[in-house]
Amino acid sequence: MKNIFVILAVSAAGLAQAQEPSTEARAMYERAAERFRDRSATGLGESLELFHRAAELDPSLSRAHAGEADAACLLALYGHRAPLDVMPRARKAAEAALALDPELAEAHAALGLTRYLYDWDWDRAESSFERAIASDPTYSEVRHWYAMMLMATGRYEGAVEQIDAAIRIAPERALYAVKRGTILIAASRYDEAEAQLRGALKRHPDYPTAHRELGRLALARREDTEAREALERAAALPGGRSATTQSTLALSFGRLGEHERAGAILRELEERARSGYLSRVSLAVARLG
Repeated sequence: MKNIFVILAVSAAGLAQAQEPSTEARAMYERAAERFRDRSATGLGESLELFHRAAELDPSLSRAHAGEADAACLLALYGHRAPLDVMPRARKAAEAALALDPELAEAHAALGLTRYLYDWDWDRAESSFERAIASDPTYSEVRHWYAMMLMATGRYEGAVEQIDAAIRIAPERALYAVKRGTILIAASRYDEAEAQLRGALKRHPDYPTAHRELGRLALARREDTEAREALERAAALPGGRSATTQSTLALSFGRLGEHERAGAILRELEERARSGYLSRVSLAVARLG
């Protein structure tokens, strides 16, 4: 009998040790998710490595693989890393997550994001997004990403439906409210876009992306002075000096004939491109200014 208790004690100790990496991995995953919500270059870069480390600690943690894919995709989407450097990693991580859990909504959404952003395979991306929604209708991010893809392919009504679903799921997210305005701008529904963006700013007055999108709306309306003012407000806020904002501000300066100020921004962006990755689209828009 004594030997049985010894065996049971040893077995329990071994089981506890076997579970420790999973516990540590889950703590690492929570840290990664927190950094991911930051959405800055630093936050996304840190979350990418934290998700990866969580997956190394516990390879069965499917959400860690999906998180790594999401972080890699957004680093490319926001112009922080070269797509060739991170998007193959995103695909590999998304496929690893699906191999572990074929029903995981986050994994299907991450694969859809790679197909949308990197492959430009709209049909397969849509299939992935629809599969994610079927697995978890309350996962707001897939609604957001699906909306952006529908907007990019000119399917504006569907894009509005998906971003509205994201807003219903997570009404506190400023990004979703602003992206609804972005979709309305793309659809040339300018009055609705303005009402949407001003409503978002009422709730989140210091959100730079909302000011930037108001600037883009003003440019679309050929209201160049208003565009410059909105873009300058965006750039003055913490986290507001993104390459997208700066290049659009340079364009607004050019529209107003302020070519020296546009040139100063272009030189700043060219310097950033020499020391790290910068989207050629941002450089092109600044040069246009």
